[in-house]
Amino acid sequence: MHPKIPSAAKWWLSAFAAGILFGCGQGGGATRIAGTVTYREKVALPDTAAVNVRLEDVAAAGAAPLAQQTIEVEGQQVPIPFALDVDRAALQAKHHYIVRATIRAAGGEVLFTTPPDQKPLENPNTSGHLEIVLARPN
Repeated sequence: MHPKIPSAAKWWLSAFAAGILFGCGQGGGATRIAGTVTYREKVALPDTAAVNVRLEDVAAAGAAPLAQQTIEVEGQQVPIPFALDVDRAALQAKHHYIVRATIRAAGGEVLFTTPPDQKPLENPNTSGHLEIVLARPN
């Protein structure tokens, strides 16, 4: 006889298993690019700021991002974690991809952004943990 597993535990086990498969790209068609957004200045973010992180194809200037996430700061300070889930089929073999981030005040003013010399990802499928270091806009 098998012990009865509570439904909440079943949900967590299912979510955990799906997360392992999804994050590793096994059986699923996605890859996860995760990391943190930070900056070097010693200033606090306003509680109402928002961080936008996006994966872009360098060759497709002006195209919609392949994946993006917006994080409401709500008192959190850097480093701020992010995770982008992108369909592996959207990643082309000979293209270069870059993760860009922007932190905006509630009124839309850009507080920090990715420097223009941001290095493209070597391989988005095996990016590991990224640290995106932002700077004040010029």
